[in-house]
Amino acid sequence: MGIIFSNGFNISTSGNGGGGLNPTATPTPNPSATPNPTATSVPSPTGTPVPTSTIVPNPTATATSAPGPTGTPNPSATPNPTPTATSAPNPTATAGSPTPTPTATSASAPMTVTISESGSNVVMSASGTVDLSGLTLVSSSVGPFGNGGLGINNATFVCGASGSSGSSYSGFTSVPSNFGSGSGLPHSSGSGQAFGVIMDMAPPYLLIVPTGYTSGANISSTQTFNNTSLSTLGLTNGTYTYTWLGGSIDVVVGGTPGPTGTPAPTGVGVGAWYFYSDEGTLDDGPPIADGNSIFLINGSPKVETYNPNKSNGVNEIYFNLSDSNGTDYTTQFTTLSQSGGTISITQGANTVTYTSVTPGTFFVESMGGFFLIQTGPATQTVTSANPFVLGDPISITFGS
Repeated sequence: MGIIFSNGFNISTSGNGGGGLNPTATPTPNPSATPNPTATSVPSPTGTPVPTSTIVPNPTATATSAPGPTGTPNPSATPNPTPTATSAPNPTATAGSPTPTPTATSASAPMTVTISESGSNVVMSASGTVDLSGLTLVSSSVGPFGNGGLGINNATFVCGASGSSGSSYSGFTSVPSNFGSGSGLPHSSGSGQAFGVIMDMAPPYLLIVPTGYTSGANISSTQTFNNTSLSTLGLTNGTYTYTWLGGSIDVVVGGTPGPTGTPAPTGVGVGAWYFYSDEGTLDDGPPIADGNSIFLINGSPKVETYNPNKSNGVNEIYFNLSDSNGTDYTTQFTTLSQSGGTISITQGANTVTYTSVTPGTFFVESMGGFFLIQTGPATQTVTSANPFVLGDPISITFGS
């Protein structure tokens, strides 16, 4: 499979469908977009959280792995190596169906992708479920994708962590032809599962879902474009819809993820969060997208785990300050970090509860947009009977 960026460089996959998307030429910088800065390395910190100004996610990295945000930086920690640049699967400039007239910035499909400004960056986030029943499997193994990217001029994209893989499906009945007047560019960083819409040099368009995906399971995926804006990229605000028999995807440019609402009061189970990275050696960045969660075991290297129990080694538990619907719980998380208290974390029939009044046990990183539990100084009063799993929602209860 060959996928062409508008600026002319090509990425191809091996004929058996299981090969990696590897660049065949050095990408030419896109003069219409802000150049991606050189990747920087950040030590994997541990220990007691420090003031916000010293804990910031790496906004310029294009690395294939990044340290999770933790406490006081460890000067002896080995920085992540500067990654080799990889090109993104930028779709071609071939037009598809006529462009819909974008008249709103809301979405109604079970899978919503938002493209919005966050500070000085543009973030593309996918959250929701997909029904594959009306689609046809093309390849059960596509990738791994060396990088993600966005094809503005032909409404194609791939979100997710660098190196993620997926499966491809055909069967769209309608697609937008573009997201605006811009061209194509690779992302600066990505997290979560592989998800997107691409094409092989020309239509038909292909849906990319995580490898082994089953209809109805939640997908959480994001990618960030540093130091740019919607207008700089040539994006036009509005809702763009892909449809197939029995399913659809809404891409909302300039919108917010899903419906928002008033956070539930203290003591009530709230929200839904999802793991956005796999277990094993830490190979992803901080939980910067709504609904993102990651659990870490400190060490060299750090390890991602789905087991929430302190006895099984988990040291740091992270949640984005907003759930997967975009509901913001900064107030509740901040109260917990300032005054101490109790937090319960539930997935299905499994629950863990941590409590502490020790300063630093609970910590809000407002610049990064996430909440941290350090299990070391906390007391675990409820132990989960089983490890958590990928793909199922996680809810939180504040208070006992």
